Amino acid sequence: MSKTQIVFNVDVRERTGTGGAREARKNGLVPGVLYGGDIDPVAISLKKNE
Repeated sequence: MSKTQIVFNVDVRERTGTGGAREARKNGLVPGVLYGGDIDPVAISLKKNE
């Protein structure tokens, strides 16, 4: 079975929470949170057509 690697170009969001997510959506971005490993969660956003 072959493995496929997917790469996303994201920006780290300064504002977090509902207000930050709404602002991202208003600017045509998709908000998200990156979890994993031993690092703290990171608020991110990416272009919706990415």
